[in-house]
Amino acid sequence: MGPLTSNIRNFLSHHRIAIFLSIFSFLLFNYFKLDFMNEWDSICYIGDIHLHSRSWLGLGRSGFVYSFIPVWELCRILFKIPVLERYHVVILANLVFSSLIISFVYVITKRITRNKLIALAGSIILIFSKDLILLAGNTFSEPMMILMILLSYLYYLTAIEKKSLSCFYLSAFIFGFAFEIKEAALLSILFFPAILLTSRGAGYFKFKNHLLFFLIFLLVGFIMPVYFYLKEGPSYIKHVLDVASISKFNLTNWPQVCSIMRHGFGILLFPLAGLILLLLRKRFATLLIIFTLLTPNIIFSIFGTRDNRYFVFGYIAFSILTAYCLFYAVQYATLVLKAPYKYASIYFIILLTALLSFNLTCFYRPLMADNEYSKHLKNYGLQLLTSFPENTVFILGESSAVMGRYYLPLTSSNKKIIWSGAEWPHRELNKMVTQYLSQGKRIIIDMDGFQGRWQYEKPDVIKLMSLYKCKDIGNHLIELTNESPAR
Repeated sequence: MGPLTSNIRNFLSHHRIAIFLSIFSFLLFNYFKLDFMNEWDSICYIGDIHLHSRSWLGLGRSGFVYSFIPVWELCRILFKIPVLERYHVVILANLVFSSLIISFVYVITKRITRNKLIALAGSIILIFSKDLILLAGNTFSEPMMILMILLSYLYYLTAIEKKSLSCFYLSAFIFGFAFEIKEAALLSILFFPAILLTSRGAGYFKFKNHLLFFLIFLLVGFIMPVYFYLKEGPSYIKHVLDVASISKFNLTNWPQVCSIMRHGFGILLFPLAGLILLLLRKRFATLLIIFTLLTPNIIFSIFGTRDNRYFVFGYIAFSILTAYCLFYAVQYATLVLKAPYKYASIYFIILLTALLSFNLTCFYRPLMADNEYSKHLKNYGLQLLTSFPENTVFILGESSAVMGRYYLPLTSSNKKIIWSGAEWPHRELNKMVTQYLSQGKRIIIDMDGFQGRWQYEKPDVIKLMSLYKCKDIGNHLIELTNESPAR
């Protein structure tokens, strides 16, 4: 027990700041966690895990879905957790993943900047990112993906520093797994060449080592997509392309590249000043690495992605830049004001605490509103499930996922959904409804579900309603019948 106790004590002493950050962030994230999933993708993941099937999203997201299937079944067999409550386990895992992200950011930033205080400040700023808080308390795949990317980065940095081939190849394996969790991980690959260009130890690794690194990534990252293609054939590719077609090329989201409105203090001053400081201090290596962390934000902005969770990875760069700016600004102010230089760090922490406290008060009400919406979605889906018979077909728009990938599969219900999004039937809608009505099905439309991003489907719904007699059954719900509409 002596050597083991000594190793544990040594680990705790060397990583006490990272451990503190993980514990603190876990408590904060847990306070703001959602009572239920409030986004389409997060709901779909739960249905995929329950059905033991690949995700409808991206290339299948098998790294995320299949990792949770054993946990899901363990909750069923060992702990007897009710099926409609098991999503809490996925949320708990994401809380752990997100808190570990904070400690990993601290370690990586400390290695990049060689400054513990900047690393600590950057990590604390990231903790108070509104979108990271929302991801942590939900069932998205991003926390697990980001954690694996950062773990891969850590092994890569260790490989370069210690000239370790095992860490080098393990980094490739983990990065490939991150790609299996979500394809967006690929956009973070530029970190590796950036480290090679800026590190003295990179010359130890030969061309064949880099080639094997890339081959390991391809093998791990694409093994499941290749399997799905061999199993499902052209239908798999068609579905992937249908999902991809939803994102259209535009430049409307360029402000997301540089704005920290949802992340930091609501202005661009701090990260811009951080960039200028890096240039003035000739920290070109650090600047290059930070720009690689911003790559996903730039790509997603070009392709018009509107979901803020896609930009969370780039917030790591914003956090580092903001911390860098504030640190040297306080040091400079200390010299100008002729205050004791030894107190500069204390002033820095006081300033940061004040800014983050203000930041949290700005985000508090929106975070609470998100949780209220999640409660509404949970209750609304349960109401639809229990209020209609098994021969019901729903056309719900925004609420399609909560019924189609959560309540219906988890309760083994025979009710059906006409899906919105990539599966929306467009011209085939009337044909499908006619067929269902001929089978004695009830058609229920939620007119409140075709707003915002689902507005493009509303003309099809209005046209459909003009062909049948509509009965208002309350709560924005319309029932279609076989009778012709009144003229």
